Amino acid sequence: DACRSLPLRVLLTAPSTIPSAPGLEDSGFDVGPAEMEALLDIPGVAGLGEVMDFNAVAAGDERMLSVIEAAANHGVFLDGHVSALTGRRLQTFRAMGVDSDHTVPSAEKLREELALGFNVQIQSGNLSREMAEAMNSAPVQDQICLVTDDVPLPKLMERGHLNRVVAEAVALGLDPVRAVRFATINPARRLRLYDVGAIAPGMIADIQLVRDLREPRPEAVFCAGRLVCRGGR
Repeated sequence: DACRSLPLRVLLTAPSTIPSAPGLEDSGFDVGPAEMEALLDIPGVAGLGEVMDFNAVAAGDERMLSVIEAAANHGVFLDGHVSALTGRRLQTFRAMGVDSDHTVPSAEKLREELALGFNVQIQSGNLSREMAEAMNSAPVQDQICLVTDDVPLPKLMERGHLNRVVAEAVALGLDPVRAVRFATINPARRLRLYDVGAIAPGMIADIQLVRDLREPRPEAVFCAGRLVCRGGR
């Protein structure tokens, strides 16, 4: 409700793993299949939030699988968090229908997850020259996104958001056009926003104007074709 009048496109995901470590923490609220169905019925909730209890999924835990099944029955995208899984256990996780990971620590893991059909999402903290080269040479280019994870407000105000990640990736050797693609149309497709992410007839004009793709500082920002920011104001 707080986001509806903002000149900003905001989507939410329903939290999948509450508590994230059953038996070790008390969150005050548990998410099961009934709660997941109710959350996904709320307008503006677009997908299943990151499945962090990856060991439970790989082990076939009934509660966790029932939550994933409830979301899959809604037809929404299913987000994952599988930094520690590889090999058969990672394949098991992927077979459950959860097909993204934003905790990719290495170029080797990027290549493994792309081969398994994951949408691979690279954070600033996991960028390196080896990762940039792996993204440049990846045979699958539409399954890679540049993303952030938690960004505290002071850091957001001081350092920026995805523009900063794009600049860091380019500085490490990622092709600038690929970097923009990985931060715009690829994430839009992942979020099933088929009418944004590119400049073309019939698409919603969410656009920022920058002078240099290597240092993308927004001079003007448009949301749905309306100028909402110019020169930092």
